[in-house]
Amino acid sequence: MKIWIMIFFCLLMIGCGWDGKGIPERNTASQAFVPKENYTPDTSTSPVAYPKKGLDKEIPLSSEKIKELLPEKIALYSRTKLIMGDTESLGYSGLIATYQYFPGAEKSISVEIIDGAGTAGAVMVHAAEERLKLDFEEKKANGYIRIFQRENLRVKEKEDTFDSYSEVEFVYQNRFHYLFRAYKTPIHELWEFIVQTGFLTS
Repeated sequence: MKIWIMIFFCLLMIGCGWDGKGIPERNTASQAFVPKENYTPDTSTSPVAYPKKGLDKEIPLSSEKIKELLPEKIALYSRTKLIMGDTESLGYSGLIATYQYFPGAEKSISVEIIDGAGTAGAVMVHAAEERLKLDFEEKKANGYIRIFQRENLRVKEKEDTFDSYSEVEFVYQNRFHYLFRAYKTPIHELWEFIVQTGFLTS
């Protein structure tokens, strides 16, 4: 009986990875992976957002250059506020512009642009592209969210009829991340605004 107990004990120690020289080792599958020096990750299947090849080497546009992408007037909306330069300390370039139907009106649209050039910008824009890859649709009592193809763009579209809020997100020319947020403005009017910027034909 004692022999069988000893055999069982030995088999148990071997299964736990014990080498007979101390405390049995923990299963390495549960340990955190520490990359070796000069380790290059395989980005083909990794869920981590890595920047597009070459985009991280590009020089980001200045805030003044990005400002030129947005005219002072789009459709029936006029630009009333512009915030830029505050992201440069974070390593990427971008801006936020606010447009109103007319000064003091409740209807307004904000436009956020991030330039994907540079290390930080490339990671952020690539992450956005990954989010927009798969078709998706979720219907709610007061609105919906969907991701789909519209002409040459992968688009995320969101509408909340209860709060009178709508949103459109996409990446343009594989570099510029755009996020449009409309307040007191229905989704079809937001799309009319976007078409006027020249991203789409209709």
